[in-house]
Amino acid sequence: MQVLDRRKALAVAPLLRLAFRPMFLAGCVLALLAVPLWLAALQGVLGSWQPAGGWLAWHRHELVFGFGLAIIAGFLLTAVQTWTGQPGLSGKPLAGLALLWL
Repeated sequence: MQVLDRRKALAVAPLLRLAFRPMFLAGCVLALLAVPLWLAALQGVLGSWQPAGGWLAWHRHELVFGFGLAIIAGFLLTAVQTWTGQPGLSGKPLAGLALLWL
């Protein structure tokens, strides 16, 4: 993390100091919820109910736009400060981005 002002950086909650932290956490929580749901759907535990487009369409959507987007965004937003020399997102803007993903 590029620290330009140490006091300002320490004022931000540790979870929101670097972009990979909330995004990787969100991706992991999504995986923890989606895998059992997907297994239950495959075993027929949920009965005849299906999301719009069917289970395969839901799985494709949550994999690309859920898990994949969170992990890629977390990595890129953290790495961009090394690549460009500019500070990355942290604090309230990062929290807003994580909420937007959610």
